[in-house]
Amino acid sequence: MLRLIQSNHMDILAQLFCKQSQMSKDPLLSRTVVVQSHSLGQWLKLRLAEQQGIAANIECILPATYIWRSYQTLLPRIDLPNESPFDRERLTWRLMRVIPRLKQEVLQRYLKVPGDKDIRLFQLSRQIAGLYDQYLIYRPDWLIEWERNEPASISKISPENYWQAELWRELIKDCGELANTHRARLHAFFTQAIEHNQITNSEFSSPLSIFGISSMAPLHLEPFRNLSKIIDIDV
Repeated sequence: MLRLIQSNHMDILAQLFCKQSQMSKDPLLSRTVVVQSHSLGQWLKLRLAEQQGIAANIECILPATYIWRSYQTLLPRIDLPNESPFDRERLTWRLMRVIPRLKQEVLQRYLKVPGDKDIRLFQLSRQIAGLYDQYLIYRPDWLIEWERNEPASISKISPENYWQAELWRELIKDCGELANTHRARLHAFFTQAIEHNQITNSEFSSPLSIFGISSMAPLHLEPFRNLSKIIDIDV
């Protein structure tokens, strides 16, 4: 279940977190804390050390990283690498290979402008990779519909941006065996596994806390909500 602990002072939340750590029945049990930044994780460890004299066996991790690790552990049928092949940096280089062979006038017109074509291709690919990265987090349903080439999905974007759906399909083809490893697909697989009771709490080795995060994208929030059906999560 999800247990919500609220305060408008971070110091108070840190004190409550420290009290919970002291109540642990097994002092050697590692503890995982999801935080919004590495600096916040370091701050929390310092507060824990101040109040308890030591801060050990605690891992502070970003939401996306924790969720990716959960996918690796709880979806064994999918062989996932340590980092997503659809991360923005990797996606940029893949787009540089795909865009030149896509006969889309709006893209080719940008690349034909006088100047260094390789630099322009890199800049364009990086911008599009950032766009798809946002879609993966905030519009995962769009991407899955684009893959299926559903006509209704195209109507969700303006006509001048129809190339985005075609480019995404070409990108998926280019990924080959990795096509099902983007976060939108993994989120759907994970949700289905939870709903069909294919995951149990015995697969989790340490307690989970979410500390100091004021907001989350739905693609990050929903996995934690699903996990709370089988383990206790303190927020």
